Amino acid sequence: MSDIAEQRQRLQDLIAKLNDLGPVPEDIAQFTINANAVRKNDYLVRYNQIQSEIIDAYGEYVGFLEINTSSLLKLHGKMLDIIKVQLAK
Repeated sequence: MSDIAEQRQRLQDLIAKLNDLGPVPEDIAQFTINANAVRKNDYLVRYNQIQSEIIDAYGEYVGFLEINTSSLLKLHGKMLDIIKVQLAK
């Protein structure tokens, strides 16, 4: 992904996916203790996987921003040099 809009959309999609999981399941009377434990474990595994994807996406997003910020700062420096040369004439 190279476009900032794509990065932002990926993050929004992952956060929506996490929110779609809903709250942590509560114990349900008709299930046994083991069934509830398995159900909660499944939920937590999915929740942690999505959180890991979000962390990875934020890492890529930050990297993208760092690269572009660095490029902008280099361009800014070059523009200042051009302005100095023009003013010196």
